[in-house]
This record gives sequence, structure tokens and C-alpha cells, in this order.
Amino acid sequence: MCYSIQQNHSEFLRLMKIDYSGDDNQDNRQALEFVDAFNRQDQYDRSSSFKGANLSEYSVINSFAGQDYVIPSNCHFFNDDIARLNELVPEENKFDYIVLDPPWWNKYIRRTKPVNKNISYQMLDNEAISNIPLEKYIHSRTVVVIWCTNSPTHINAIKEKFCKKWKLKLVGNWYWIKTTKSGLPVCAFNEVTKKQPYEQLFIATSENGDSTDMLQEKFIFSIPCAFHSNKPPLIDLFAELLPEHPKCLELFARNVYPNFTSIGTEVLKLQNARLFNFEVCHK
Repeated sequence: MCYSIQQNHSEFLRLMKIDYSGDDNQDNRQALEFVDAFNRQDQYDRSSSFKGANLSEYSVINSFAGQDYVIPSNCHFFNDDIARLNELVPEENKFDYIVLDPPWWNKYIRRTKPVNKNISYQMLDNEAISNIPLEKYIHSRTVVVIWCTNSPTHINAIKEKFCKKWKLKLVGNWYWIKTTKSGLPVCAFNEVTKKQPYEQLFIATSENGDSTDMLQEKFIFSIPCAFHSNKPPLIDLFAELLPEHPKCLELFARNVYPNFTSIGTEVLKLQNARLFNFEVCHK
């Protein structure tokens, strides 16, 4: 599998007329230093339980707990534990698009946590993730996207346990290849047991829904965010399958997007106004 992904990346470089043999000497120190400073200074309270919404057509800036946050249009958010999903969102709310980026159990993060609590998160084992009542929020045409590490244990959990529990069927396996600005992979393509420059996404639909060929396999190339585990938004890639104004749900969220209900214990963390550039518009 790694070989086929590497071959696809080589084709991407050829089409983009990028010299794969070139040496990428780009310096990311400035971005990494900014993120490190932000994490040290940030006082985000993961244990705090709160909710909010912006039902207008404009983004707004709100102050909360001494910090300013950018809240996009037409959104709802809950800073809360996913285990309380049933209490936060009524079961009659069915969503067209659902994305999950679970905090998979990870030995590296476990070791890092005592060193820097601001970049770590509360990891969940596969049993706890399976207990999420996702099946209550899907309809026959719901598209579900599950981000996953390259761990065989986690991949098998999705294929053999989660989908059965959530009444889903897998219809696609996508790959996000992380590149530098010049298009080279952020690290070498390695053996299965080592760090890879890509992550996997599993695409699922209702077990009673219709499958579509467009979901089977895609390769996505982009520059990863300097913030740990921050994933690119993908909803535009599913536009053909969704209604004009889809109802969307993100679990384990650290961002808030328009038309989304977002839930996580750091739901506004990356909406901090310090992470945005603003332009003043005059009418």
C-alpha cells in the first residue's frame, strides 16, 4: 500500500513539474516557534462546559474567558465531552455530513503529555470511540468521514467494529499526503511500522444507502498545519453528494466551520483571534 501511495505522489510531482530529486531546505522554525509560543500562553480550559452559536450570515468576534475567538456564520458549538452527545444534540437531528477525528490511543502522545500538557489531548481507546451513538444521527444519504492513523489496530477497529455498531458501510479509502511547499513529502515513505508522510480517511455511508464510485479512492495533497493533528477541511470534495445547504456535524472538533455543529473539549481552541489575519472592509 505504501508503494502505491508513493507512486501516486511521484505522478503528482510529475504533473506539477516538480523535481522530486531536489533538496527541500525550507525552514519551518518560524511557524513552529509561533505554535510553541501560542501553546505556552494559551489558557484554554478543556474542562469547561459551554455552548454557543452564530445564526447570522457574518462571522463575529466574541470574547470568552479573557480571549477573543472568531465565530463563523451559521454554526453551533459545544465545548463538552463527546460521551454526552445524546444530551447535547437531540436524536431527531439527522446530518448530511459527519466527520470524526478521534484522539486515537497513541504511545508518543502519552509520553509527551507530562512534558507539554498544552499539545496533548485526552486519548480514547477503541471501546470508548465505539460507544459514540453515531447511528442515531445518520439518514440514508449521510456521508461519514473518519480520520485514522496508520495503526493496523485502529484501521481494523473501523472496519470490523465501528461501522457495524454505527450501521455504516465503508465505500472508500482516501489518503492525505502531507507535503512541503515545494511538493516533497514531509518525511520519507517508510516501512509500515515507521512514521509515514500520509494519513488515511475512511468514507462510509448508511448501510441502507446507495454507494457511489466517486468515494472509492482519492489522493489529497496539501501542506499540513503547524498545529499538531489539525486536519484540512474536506467538505467541498463531497459537494456533489450533499444538499445545497448541508447540515454538518464534527466530533472531536478544535475548529468551527459554517453550517456545522461542532463538539469537542477544545472546540474553540483554533478559533483564537490570534491565529487570524483581519482586513477592515469599508462600505
